[in-house]
Amino acid sequence: MKQIILLLVLGITFSTLQAQNICDCTDFKKEDKDTFDKSFKSGDFATATTIANKLINYSDKCCKAKGAVLLANLLFEQKKYDSVLIELGIAKKYLGGQYDSMVSYE
Repeated sequence: MKQIILLLVLGITFSTLQAQNICDCTDFKKEDKDTFDKSFKSGDFATATTIANKLINYSDKCCKAKGAVLLANLLFEQKKYDSVLIELGIAKKYLGGQYDSMVSYE
């Protein structure tokens, strides 16, 4: 009986994982990630914004959404809270309900 329950749990878990559609911007290169992180941490928001806008200009919707989320983070750090909500809404629009989750840029 324990074996049957274990098989059912594993089967349900596997089918759930298999059904997820994860958004990942593979065009976001390590160099750009590193530049964004360094700029963000040092307060160089102009450079970090350039990286985020670069993502938004890609044709891939996941990259566009990731760029909008990065911009939202930058705006949050600058205490521009109304603009944060706008950028998050834009990210959601890019994703269009097609994805279950988005890979972190880190």
